[in-house]
Amino acid sequence: MTMPSASIDHPVTHVALSSLERSALQVALFDPASIASIRGGARLNLIDADDSGTLKHAVALADYPDALWHAVASALVEAPAPATSPVSLAELYASRSVPDPQLCACFIALIPAELEAALEAEHPDALDRRDAFGARIHCMHRMRWFNDIFAFLPPEALSQTGWQAAARQIDQPEGPRWAPELLLRRRSLFHDPKLDRAAALIREIEASLWITCEEPFGAGQDFDAYRAGLFSQVMADPCALGILHDDGDHQFAVVTDALEAAGHDWRNAGPIILPAAIAA
Repeated sequence: MTMPSASIDHPVTHVALSSLERSALQVALFDPASIASIRGGARLNLIDADDSGTLKHAVALADYPDALWHAVASALVEAPAPATSPVSLAELYASRSVPDPQLCACFIALIPAELEAALEAEHPDALDRRDAFGARIHCMHRMRWFNDIFAFLPPEALSQTGWQAAARQIDQPEGPRWAPELLLRRRSLFHDPKLDRAAALIREIEASLWITCEEPFGAGQDFDAYRAGLFSQVMADPCALGILHDDGDHQFAVVTDALEAAGHDWRNAGPIILPAAIAA
């Protein structure tokens, strides 16, 4: 369930460039002699006034000849380990890969600190109202040191304000600074990760139960309403029910006990999809 910052769920067709790098490519396209200057670190900005080197442009590999991408690679990315066969552009620029801006994401993956920031931006008074949103914010705050994905949200789940707040919390990879929007774009998934979404839902229930055991009053937030919403999602999710039915080691006993205590007959609910069926 851990998603590295460079996890790729899409073909490598676009790469992130700074304004300086994009300008250099434009110049080199018409003046091949400038490639040596580019390799030497020449700084030329024909696009905007941003000379910070921040990676903020998603540029299609198809926009420039393959030979040019290979020629300037040493100035843009670290060379991969020596290989016996030629290195493809996809391998060479994997660390700079971003999804095609024209592709529509199905889900965007967030870790607790990112979800916390997004929810606080969406519901700035939730902690004062002490409602279910406040409980979820508090839960994510307590889990913020975990780097596992805790939520797979469809793009419409948050407003632009919420997504921007989440993006600002994403850790920067080593090397040039990335614009938060492109880092968030790299978290996009273009298929439905059914099993991972169900597992994340169960883990969020576990986290909420752990927190209220540690803090019986849940910082005064409405954990009952919060958890009721999570329980409803589990009962309506065939994959989540499948995970619980397949739990021969009783790893999720705390979740099933909580469901039963809340009056949910999860054993007889359905339909269910077992994890093995999804993996197949």
